[in-house]
Amino acid sequence: MQRARQPGVMHIQLSHLVEVSALPTVSIQVVGREVNSHIGFHLASFVLLEFGVLLAGEPPEPPEVFIDGIPGALHLQRESGAGEYQAAADELSRIALSENTSRALVREIAQDYRP
Repeated sequence: MQRARQPGVMHIQLSHLVEVSALPTVSIQVVGREVNSHIGFHLASFVLLEFGVLLAGEPPEPPEVFIDGIPGALHLQRESGAGEYQAAADELSRIALSENTSRALVREIAQDYRP
């Protein structure tokens, strides 16, 4: 069964991404279609959280990774494998469009879904 397209909903979601991507604590980058193969094809969906310095002179908290999968979500910290996801995120960032170009592309696609 094919799901019906909901142009208004997609427009709202993509417009929201454009809006939050302007925040200083959010980074959204799109890997372009011209990149044929990359590490993202070999990973489950993940969220990498990086934290800045909490107190002057104190080191930042280590990054944390949340992986959504079966049988449930997995939580990793640097000592237990988050470093591999940090390296993957760095590689994806390197091959992706810049933040400004990605924002413009998402804005353009959002307009295609405008009701």
